[in-house]
Amino acid sequence: MKNTFIFLAVLLFTAALACGQSISVIAPNGGESWTLGTPQGITWSSQGCTGNVRINLVKAGGGAFGTIAVVPVASGSYSWTVGQTNSGPAPAGDYRIGLYVPTQDVDGQSDGVFKIMTVTAPPDPRKPPLAVEVPAKPLPIPKTPVRTDARITVTKPSSSRRWTKGTTHAVEWETNFPQNSFTVDLYDARGENRIAGIFQGTVTPFEPGKYRTHWKIPLEVAEGSYRIRVLSQNTIKDLSATIFIAEPGQHNWQEKVMVLRPTDIRHGGIPLHCLQGKMREDQLLVGTVFADGGYWNVKAYLYFYFLPLEQEIKKIGGYILEAELELVRGSTALPSDYNPNNCISAARKLYVLTGPWTDSAVIPGYVYKEIPDVNRPRVDVRQQVISWISRQEVNRGFIIEGGNCPPSSGGQFNTIYTPKLKIKYRVRSD
Repeated sequence: MKNTFIFLAVLLFTAALACGQSISVIAPNGGESWTLGTPQGITWSSQGCTGNVRINLVKAGGGAFGTIAVVPVASGSYSWTVGQTNSGPAPAGDYRIGLYVPTQDVDGQSDGVFKIMTVTAPPDPRKPPLAVEVPAKPLPIPKTPVRTDARITVTKPSSSRRWTKGTTHAVEWETNFPQNSFTVDLYDARGENRIAGIFQGTVTPFEPGKYRTHWKIPLEVAEGSYRIRVLSQNTIKDLSATIFIAEPGQHNWQEKVMVLRPTDIRHGGIPLHCLQGKMREDQLLVGTVFADGGYWNVKAYLYFYFLPLEQEIKKIGGYILEAELELVRGSTALPSDYNPNNCISAARKLYVLTGPWTDSAVIPGYVYKEIPDVNRPRVDVRQQVISWISRQEVNRGFIIEGGNCPPSSGGQFNTIYTPKLKIKYRVRSD
């Protein structure tokens, strides 16, 4: 008998350890209809939790509307005046109750949605119903003018963020137009393919023109680089900076720097003999070359080889912190009879190469960024490098274009640069 008692005690103790810490919503747990301003009881059950519990009102589509209260978790209940939160009164709609115990980092949520309803006054029997005149023709519906300058700017997450699966993070954005209905989605690093939904519905601004929702990263999302897109009115949208979503657990991260030189530099529209003997293989020329009784406009095509970096990041897990294209300015090739009033062409525009190089006047790319007019210009190309690494592409490179000098300057002359691409990144070292 004694041995049986000891065995049962050990079994119960083991079961308690296996259950761990948890918290569950009892009410409202789905299907309830509560009226704004009425007192209602929020109840929960917990195991192994101590300290306080934060009670949040969560929108049906995801994202917290506001905090209802912070009370001792052991109390098991809270009397709530329906609709009251620290973010202001909640409008009528579908919601869930979310519970979070920061001491043990444990959370729980209603299994289903409950409805918050507005107060409706019963009709006064002493008053006759109002007569409504039906027009012969339907009245035209006024159209809301669409602002041509309407924009959304995602402010969080910012660049170089690493988020872990299972954790909750704020997504914030700003608008310059009155709108409370948004769709927030997770996209791939290029911002082209939708991966998962984050939120869809109405958001109340926490400051004029500023909005926020919260997202708990599902464990099903694959580790890798992503961007978050916020959309309104089907056309107004913006993408966040790239984030890296990592597997849960403690990991050691090592920061590295890689400097890449172009694997190939070509110049469009220039006879090769015009460049021979004037530059090294790792140099590029932008501007104009005078030759054969005329001049040739120069656009430099740069190709980069990312395979070693791509393999390291994908094999052991990592993400890009910074990527900067630097143009080290060298001498400017000037004729002996150069007039100081003449124009010297410098690098002005950076294009992203989108097709194989051809000796054509048409640039196979699109304008990426303007190049600063300084002796040693640097251009932030982090987002583009992340896009290249996120999926294999054949054409990975840039086009450098020089500025055009006005005809009154008497001519323009080229400038020589030595390009290098400096990439700072983090990889796991455990």
